Amino acid sequence: MKVILLFILSLQVMSADLTFLEGQDPVFTLSKSKQLQTAKLEEMKIYNPWRKYERIYVGYNFFSLLESSFGKDWTTSKSLKFIAIDGYIQVVKTKDMLKASINKTGFIAVKEKGRQGFSAFKKGKREVDPGPFYLLWNGFKTDDKVTHGDALKWPFQLKEIHITY
Repeated sequence: MKVILLFILSLQVMSADLTFLEGQDPVFTLSKSKQLQTAKLEEMKIYNPWRKYERIYVGYNFFSLLESSFGKDWTTSKSLKFIAIDGYIQVVKTKDMLKASINKTGFIAVKEKGRQGFSAFKKGKREVDPGPFYLLWNGFKTDDKVTHGDALKWPFQLKEIHITY
């Protein structure tokens, strides 16, 4: 029974979409199954100061996706809200994120290079697959410290990004 449940959960993660919303109105949906076949994916080497490892990820420039979804004025928005598949929510003030992202690049990863998805990691006592979409930031060094109060969020299992003006 446990194996069947894990299989069903992994199918949900693999088939999920990432929807960009203005308020409650969807403006763009990034479909992992469709975009992976048609859109040009980029690769980026990222050191993750939360997990203490470096990997090469495949995905999309985060700010380019925001501009494609909301236009150039997204930078004047009040906040961004990230919602995960399990309902977990992170909110960041846009101006704080922009200030903190100087010399860094946000990246919506869809997988690790050379893998079908992501390596699972420990969160408490359970193993977590961060897919289908994982927001990461490059430009961190091994001695950088991060906290949950930081303006650069690293949400995983993303299903929605809401913008508020």
